[in-house]
Amino acid sequence: ENTKDSISMLSANCYSHTHIVGNMAAKLSSSMQSTSKDTSLRTKEGVASALAELRQLPILSVVEEKLYYRNQLIDWNAKALQMIESTTTTGKQQFQTLENLHTELTSTLEMAKCQNVKPNEYIEREVKWFVAEDVKLICPESGTWVRNQYKRGCDWRQNYFSIKSVLQPYGYNFGEISTSASAGIVSAIDVSRIKGLLVEHDTLASCFVEECNHLREIEKVVDDWAASVNQ
Repeated sequence: ENTKDSISMLSANCYSHTHIVGNMAAKLSSSMQSTSKDTSLRTKEGVASALAELRQLPILSVVEEKLYYRNQLIDWNAKALQMIESTTTTGKQQFQTLENLHTELTSTLEMAKCQNVKPNEYIEREVKWFVAEDVKLICPESGTWVRNQYKRGCDWRQNYFSIKSVLQPYGYNFGEISTSASAGIVSAIDVSRIKGLLVEHDTLASCFVEECNHLREIEKVVDDWAASVNQ
């Protein structure tokens, strides 16, 4: 009789646990629809509550793993939106801050997998697909903004390094720029390219303070040389 009661209790618990997980999975799936009226699982509080409920169960589930990543994306979106707001209220932000945000988002997308569930190729693909789609739902604007600004910043920095590599043989490094220039040195410097980079820097959301100062110093040396020649 005790065995029968135990089996009945286990069966009832199993049904209850499966029912909770199933309902949560359906709710999460519904939250991914743009027309869904229930948006509680798109909020930090809603996701935290759902995770707390699932973690009380003696079983691990894929829906819990998905909610774990949604929670990460919600946190990431808050940080990205804060940076976007800062660029409009206080001005440019350090490129390192933008780079960290981009790295964090990329890592979440690339490393998305079941943290606690036994590895399974099908489940891994399902979680990766979910995270990729969730980025479009949770942080569509901030995700696009960070990727775009990060690429622009990387391109700008690469162009700066390109100019720097040309000037290094002449000793035009940080803090080592001479106050005079020769015709040979000036001929190696594409001033229009330097001016173009400085203008482009004004349009970036991130800033490269030392690099811009370096370019301005070089620009001044060349302009002073040109002025002296034309006298």
